[in-house]
This record gives sequence, structure tokens and C-alpha cells, in this order.
Amino acid sequence: MCKEKITFLKLPKLPESSEFKPCIEITDFCAFDNATNYSWALHISEWTKQAKTMLPQEIDTILEWFQKGRSVILLHPETGTLVGHAAATFFYPDNSAEIGALYIVEKMRREGYAKQAVSALINHLKKSALQVTTFFALANSNSGKVFDNMNAEIMPWDQLHPSVYEGCNTCPNKPTVGCCDTPYNLTTII
Repeated sequence: MCKEKITFLKLPKLPESSEFKPCIEITDFCAFDNATNYSWALHISEWTKQAKTMLPQEIDTILEWFQKGRSVILLHPETGTLVGHAAATFFYPDNSAEIGALYIVEKMRREGYAKQAVSALINHLKKSALQVTTFFALANSNSGKVFDNMNAEIMPWDQLHPSVYEGCNTCPNKPTVGCCDTPYNLTTII
């Protein structure tokens, strides 16, 4: 029997003159059929591969994030279609978690949805049985602006577990030394 949870953000319509107020709902993963989960995972996988600025993710990996309650899905308020995603992509021996696979469809960017997805994910993980003490993201030139807007602080590389560098082996930028991204501490953004 499935007991895992997945977080969904139901995005309300935005009246032009009002401040955005998120509606967050923790939904039982089992309530969604396999075809829907697979379709979402396929979209997210394609986003990560087409972006060429983040680690490409396979469908099976994304489905595993869903099953383990490590993803936040953003659905369009009117159509129910997938418009964004964030996940805890890696966990490290020092009790840190990397937040990644963050994507918002282009027409909905710069509206605060990325921050809401990341904040909802961190809140969800803090309530879980996981013993995460530090949340961070590796930001490229695009996502760095997003994390700056969240008031996340750049953190020194020596504060990250050495195994963080292992992801560089599959990076689309193929760095020769270290990482080409900037680490941001997300622990205090919420």
C-alpha cells in the first residue's frame, strides 16, 4: 500500500491588483494514476534536458522523487496542467539536501512561483522523518537571480560535502575543475 506524499501547489488566479497568496496542499501520491505521474515525470525530464543549465534527469528518477515525497508540483489554476517543479535531488552524509530540477514554464516566470515551490518543498521536508539540517542549491546564471530574489546567501564551497562534486560528472557544461555553479544556502529563506 502506498503511504508516500507528494506536494502540489494549486495556483490561484492572480487578480491584477492583489498580492499573491499561495494555496499549498499535501496530496496523497496514490490519488493520481500512473499515467498522470508518468506524464508529469516525462515533462520534467524533458525540461531538465532541454534547459542545458541543470543536470538532466531521467523519468525513473523523477518518479522515485514523487514516490518518496521529494517533489513539489505546480499545476495551472484553470487547466490543471503542469507548470513547474522543484525536488530534493540529492541527500548527502552531512544531512544536507540539494534542491534542484527547479523549473517554471516561461510564461509564468517572474511571478514568485519558484520561491513558493522551493519554500513548500523545504517546509515539506522539514516535517518529514528526514534529518536534513542544510538545504542548498547549485545555481547557474539564470537560477542565481531567482535565489538572489529569495534572499538566499551564497555559501562557500568548503561548507558542502565533498560528494556534491560527483554531480559534475553528468553536468551538461562539462567542467574540468570543480563546479561551474554557485552554491546558495536555502535553509533560512522561509
